[in-house]
Amino acid sequence: MLRIFRQIRLKFIEHDKIKKYLIYAFGEIVLIVIGILIAFQINVWKENRNNATLQLAILKEIHADVSENINKINEMLIVDSATIENNLELLRILKDTQSVYNDSMAVMFGKMSRFLTFYPLRLGYESLKSKGLDLLTNDSLRHEIAYLYDVVFGQNETYSDGKRKWHEISNDMTMKHLETGSFLFVRRPNNFLDLKKNHEFINYLTLTIARTDYMLNQRYKPVILPKTMQLKKALEKEIEKIED
Repeated sequence: MLRIFRQIRLKFIEHDKIKKYLIYAFGEIVLIVIGILIAFQINVWKENRNNATLQLAILKEIHADVSENINKINEMLIVDSATIENNLELLRILKDTQSVYNDSMAVMFGKMSRFLTFYPLRLGYESLKSKGLDLLTNDSLRHEIAYLYDVVFGQNETYSDGKRKWHEISNDMTMKHLETGSFLFVRRPNNFLDLKKNHEFINYLTLTIARTDYMLNQRYKPVILPKTMQLKKALEKEIEKIED
């Protein structure tokens, strides 16, 4: 092809057809530029397609993590709610001057310090950070993901660490005042009548109820769970958009 172009140029020059040659040369340059632009557009299209494929894979991974995190939060809320109800009843019994010990209380004492902690799955988000947050073309979604994981879940880590430390106090209180049986959630007071008069134990139980209730009704139910569910919906919307 280049040989043919060269021959045509020589033919134009030989016949002193400078004007026609210039027109031809200009056309040749235009064709080359058009070819370069087409090649560039093809490369851009391939790059965008590859980015869209990678973006979709990471969004699906984050969505899977977020869905599991919602399950973990709900499971924790069920356990914490049951612990609050258990401890409220136990506190009522201990403060009742007429109450006497019966074997059904052994399960209540056993579940007194039962708890679950929530540490979110972060695999999808860590993948996104390794590729660069700018991979996501949706600015608002990128901000929402980063806010949930870096701010909301970051605060949650402090709450969960606090729960673990409180559990250590619970274990000390259990070993001091309760007889541990062969079953995990069955414990009996060393002396039920003395325990009813023990202000340290009563205060511990009261504070456990207050701490658990605060985390449940001030943090997880109104903030952490709704924010996580909100992100799940946003991810589903974006995934559907990309797949279409």
